[in-house]
Amino acid sequence: MERFKSLEQSERDLISAMNFLGQALQELSKDKPTAKAAEQCSTHFVNYMQAVETNISNQISYLSQAATGREHEGSAYGSQKVLDMARHRMEHSRSRLKELERQRLIQWQEVRMSQPQQPPQPPPPPAYKSEPLDFGDSQDVVQILDEINHY
Repeated sequence: MERFKSLEQSERDLISAMNFLGQALQELSKDKPTAKAAEQCSTHFVNYMQAVETNISNQISYLSQAATGREHEGSAYGSQKVLDMARHRMEHSRSRLKELERQRLIQWQEVRMSQPQQPPQPPPPPAYKSEPLDFGDSQDVVQILDEINHY
């Protein structure tokens, strides 16, 4: 909203500058122009045009920052990008931990198969803390392990 107000102010300043330019030209077109009046109108014209130029330059700078994806006033792009990357890293870490847990169980089963038959023992707990992995129905896992142990 502030950006629009700033543009509206530039529009009003531009109109004022054009009015002063008209007055300066009117003064100069007289048979006996007054240098002081023409100079004052010219000075006001230049001042208004400098204000318009400054404001428009600021607007262009803001828009170029917004268009290139750089952080700017009112932008959540940078924060959103950081959040998305953090979520991506977290999902990658979870998938890697699941894969490591799966490999650990496979190795444990191979060790169990190479040892003489002993009463079943649960696999050693993981060396890290994580959320429990979902392997489906626990009865299915027990049945699969029993079938592997029978061979």
